[in-house]
Amino acid sequence: SDEDELEIRFAIADALSEIMYDAFTHKDANGMRIAQISVLDAREIVGHVMILIAGCLTRRSKLIAEMTTDVVDNDELARCDEKLHSEQELLTHLVDSVGYQLKSLGASFIPIFSQLVAKPLGKLLTSSGTRDGRARLSATCLFDDCVEHCGPQAASTYAPQLLQGVVESLNDPESDAELIQAAVYGLAQISRNAPNALSARLGQDLLMKIYNLCSNTPKSESDDSALFENAVSCMGSLALFKGAPLFDSIPDKGTLAKSFLAGLPLEEDFDEAKVCHDGLCDMVDMGLVDIK
Repeated sequence: SDEDELEIRFAIADALSEIMYDAFTHKDANGMRIAQISVLDAREIVGHVMILIAGCLTRRSKLIAEMTTDVVDNDELARCDEKLHSEQELLTHLVDSVGYQLKSLGASFIPIFSQLVAKPLGKLLTSSGTRDGRARLSATCLFDDCVEHCGPQAASTYAPQLLQGVVESLNDPESDAELIQAAVYGLAQISRNAPNALSARLGQDLLMKIYNLCSNTPKSESDDSALFENAVSCMGSLALFKGAPLFDSIPDKGTLAKSFLAGLPLEEDFDEAKVCHDGLCDMVDMGLVDIK
């Protein structure tokens, strides 16, 4: 049955993402990965996973279309919604398994990304390519990872495409918190790894949106601490840290610096906390923060 097939696919995807996570995170005393995946194996695995992702997205697309017709009754809607959620969980594990392989291989993953991932998922970064918010989230997460982990060449190649998705996600009132969080994270990675992709004007517009995410709700009252902290880190990377793309175009950084400090310490993501700690040290050295 369809349910049995989905359960089998889910079990395989869940196991694969666990294996790839363990391979990425387990290191010996010298910091070397104990089970480093090879480029050859990754290419074969990612090729199969992208076929499964395509199938999952096709099924989700059909379900979404089915749910928007006038002839669907409440029972049918509930059935479709349950199937949609099951496919969402499957999609998450499939995307995670690709992401962990990308992070493990870094720049060596670029040919796999360009040949197997960029084309089918790149068109899903914006709503013109899909009506499925989870498809946009999946594409955004993998492009975020590519810009962050695959080196300067990949960052400069794929940042402009990612930026299109980021801009739409931050301006779309229908974007959910997870998509906004992924877009904010992507903007931070573009700021650090491909700053030339950001024009001053677009950067200023996006900075205002990020500032509003940081300042509209105090950290202690935020419903989504991960989104809030991503926004704090992004604001620093955009305008406050040494080498930030907007650093020279904002003469008075006092308001931004105050909002940034109010968002510290970061507790959700160790890597982002370290970036912000290093950035804060730079801000102190540059006299942007008075520590007396």
